[in-house]
Amino acid sequence: MGMTRSLTDLPPPTVSTVSTPESTTSERFSSSLLTTPDTDKRQESGYYSNDEPKFPPALYVKKRKPTDRIERELREEKREMAQPACPRPSNLSERAKRYAALPVAVFGEAIVEKIFSKNFAVKEEGLKNLQKALSDYKRGDKNNPPTKILRSAIILLQRTIKDTIFSVFNLTIQVLIYLLDDFSKKHRLAASEMSQGLERMVPELLSKSGDSALGKNKIAIDCILRLQACQHIRNLHVLSVHLTKPFDTPVHPRLAQSKAEMVEHLLTTYGISTEKNIGMTPRDYVEFGVSAFNQPSESVRRVAERILVNLYHNHQRLVRQHLPLEEDISPKNIQHRQLFLQFDKIDMERGDGASAFSAIMKDSKCINPMASSVYIPKM
Repeated sequence: MGMTRSLTDLPPPTVSTVSTPESTTSERFSSSLLTTPDTDKRQESGYYSNDEPKFPPALYVKKRKPTDRIERELREEKREMAQPACPRPSNLSERAKRYAALPVAVFGEAIVEKIFSKNFAVKEEGLKNLQKALSDYKRGDKNNPPTKILRSAIILLQRTIKDTIFSVFNLTIQVLIYLLDDFSKKHRLAASEMSQGLERMVPELLSKSGDSALGKNKIAIDCILRLQACQHIRNLHVLSVHLTKPFDTPVHPRLAQSKAEMVEHLLTTYGISTEKNIGMTPRDYVEFGVSAFNQPSESVRRVAERILVNLYHNHQRLVRQHLPLEEDISPKNIQHRQLFLQFDKIDMERGDGASAFSAIMKDSKCINPMASSVYIPKM
């Protein structure tokens, strides 16, 4: 039949191809231009076969050389050095800044922060730095004259002398002695400035002379006597006035004994002066001796007895005027009885005991009104 065709003459059936994600992905990456040196070599050598699926080649990332990282770090360091340094926060409180405004302006905030620190080791380092600053100071600085240096150092030492740590207190005494002795003589400080500095430090030294710790007690006494031995400090008469000030009320036995012993040393070493308002007149010594003799502590009364007996050799009338009459003393008061027995012995050695006693009894107007109000402990 002419109209019939053989199967061989028919065209091959067309199969519609459906696009799948795999095919699209492979086509996309096959047409991609992302190539690497490794893939090019593999393609040339026939590594990939037609049967194997072709995966997307990995992107080629160029590795940084170590020199790039070093250069970048150097640039960052230079940038940080070029920027202004951020100010370090201060460890001082607002109250401490107001109190130590002058020392901060003179010595710097670093030294003041160390001295105001609560750590005793840091405080010791601050005191050492302060002493070094005083020793390295050279006259001629218009902004910081020697008087300003003295005031600033006294403000700092007045704080550290109250410290309970022995090492801090010992360093404070060393710096104080250097400041008032060597530094003041080297730079010729005015007497008024020295007097103001001593007026602020002597009360603290006297209170420490009665400290319960024997080490602090001895160091404070040695410091007072050493300062009194300096001629330019002794001429100010600040220490002698504070030492011979009479006791108004009973005080701690250790403090009273230390003060009485220092007055006794003052009397035996430097003697008596006729100049008024210097704390070394016979009346000043007698008034202090009587007030110390009325203290309740026996050790203090013994020192006061030695002071009065020493004064009685040359000032019999003055000593007896400040003491109650012998007839008014109770027989049970052994301390006063022993004191008057020593007076009588001195009078007998001089040979004018009766005349001296009768002159005092007749001249009742010369008797000090304080004698009738003297406190006599009952025994």
